[in-house]
Amino acid sequence: MSIIEISSPDRNDISFENFKTDYENDDFLNFSANSQLIKTSGLIDLQVNGFGGVDFNTPGISSEDLQKSLEAMLASGVTSCLPTLITASEEHLKSCFKNLEISINSCPLAKMMIAGYHLEGPFISPHPGFSGCHNVKEIVEIDRDMFLRLQETAGGRICIVTLAPELNGAIPFIEYLVSQGIIVAIGHTAAGPEKIHEAVLAGAKLSTHLGNGTRSELSKNNNPIISQLSEDKLSASFIADGYHLSPEVLKVYLRAKQSKRTILITDATAGAASEPGIYKLGNLELNLESKPVIFKK
Repeated sequence: MSIIEISSPDRNDISFENFKTDYENDDFLNFSANSQLIKTSGLIDLQVNGFGGVDFNTPGISSEDLQKSLEAMLASGVTSCLPTLITASEEHLKSCFKNLEISINSCPLAKMMIAGYHLEGPFISPHPGFSGCHNVKEIVEIDRDMFLRLQETAGGRICIVTLAPELNGAIPFIEYLVSQGIIVAIGHTAAGPEKIHEAVLAGAKLSTHLGNGTRSELSKNNNPIISQLSEDKLSASFIADGYHLSPEVLKVYLRAKQSKRTILITDATAGAASEPGIYKLGNLELNLESKPVIFKK
């Protein structure tokens, strides 16, 4: 299955007509026969934590909040997305999923744009660097029952799970998720090449924001980045914003994965498409003064 074959809502009764800009044709884009630009029906973002001042990882989101966020996202060219929830307590995650589900049901734009959810954590490495910005206190071992409770609250719409394959019970959990039609992504992992290969054999298909969510100092040849780049059965998502990965590093990674196995994501937070200020990512505070957004200390 192609990594982007994610089932989306029935759009037969929903149209983008109400959300179009004032431009009624493409002539203003000045496409020429030699143009390097490509017209598409819209972009897909597989990893977005928030957008337009709205945090998907904070309980209490309303349909109005969601509409505002998605309108800002739509204006950027994204027509389908996976709201992404990161490591938090089970109750916190369930509250977020519950509020998202309620808001989606009363927001026509959300029904059209939200193709499911991406759960990033809490089944990831707790070690410094590999855990990234995730709350280490809420990182847990593989817990299938916990996942099933989250999936129930999410209306069965969690379609990507990012996990660390070195955790106890991860390989059979990967096999289970794959049997349920859920895409398994490797991320925030300290795994060696053998464990990463084992995860691929179990059905993992994707590397989440490869090159990030890792330690700044790694063995030059034996590390999780090299191991995932070398796995031809793994597609990889990259944050190509010039900050998470330098252009030179991204060029090398893209050559390893090639276009057929490359996915670009934003991993956006509430500060995306927003005015300078303080924004939330779950229990974290983000300070947007200029690019990039930074954690407020």
